[in-house]
Amino acid sequence: YQMGMLKMRQRQIGEAQSYFEQAASKNRKLVDVFIQIINTLILQKKFDQGLERCRAQLDIYKAHPRFQAVVHTVEARLYLLKKDNETAKKRLRMGIEKAPDYLQTYESLAKIFLMENKTDQAIRQYKQILAKQPDHLGTIMILGTIHDSIQEYKKAEEYYLKALEMMFEKGMYPAIATHDKVLVEGAFRLIKKYGATPDQYEFQMLYGVTPKLRRSIREQGHRMRVYIPFGKEWFGYSTRRLKENPQISSHIIKALFYKG
Repeated sequence: YQMGMLKMRQRQIGEAQSYFEQAASKNRKLVDVFIQIINTLILQKKFDQGLERCRAQLDIYKAHPRFQAVVHTVEARLYLLKKDNETAKKRLRMGIEKAPDYLQTYESLAKIFLMENKTDQAIRQYKQILAKQPDHLGTIMILGTIHDSIQEYKKAEEYYLKALEMMFEKGMYPAIATHDKVLVEGAFRLIKKYGATPDQYEFQMLYGVTPKLRRSIREQGHRMRVYIPFGKEWFGYSTRRLKENPQISSHIIKALFYKG
């Protein structure tokens, strides 16, 4: 298995597959080995062969519903690569039915709905994850991002601040990347509530955007990291960031005409 992983890093896909097949021949139930074999087939664009392998693996996992859910998630990935979203969604629903507590299936289904611009259905899937695991930080952040993208800023702020509070509770190092005054003020309240010192978190902003707010944060003794896009691809990168976060567009437009 380790030799297979080494060959994968060296991009020697055929040799990697051979090593993974050797590992599988010793124990067909090893999930990690199965997933790596599928990865080699995907890299070789052998999607149908990957689906055949999934069907065989489902027979091996007959008595293990959670492992079957893993296989259905892998199947969904293959069907997506074949541009068959509907079958991918069916496989994920099968996975949820077999192992309702395997969260990856909900997340994968939500991502398909986002690809299809079915935001409400994606939100429902992510909320199902939170119903089963309320402290799933990644899901809380994603829900904030989704609500932000559809201009439901109040809900977005609630999720972002909930995630930030969870980070302080867990003793993590939050990177508070925002130009939103409401979020900054909310962050100040949480910093005070948890007695966080400046070396336990940082604020992050884009250069040239809301400089007055940035100075205010710095003057209050908080650490600030300023991002400056540069290089040949700076425009494409900046455009993608704007599409990901439409709310920041208004800040940038203001920055073109006003100082602060």
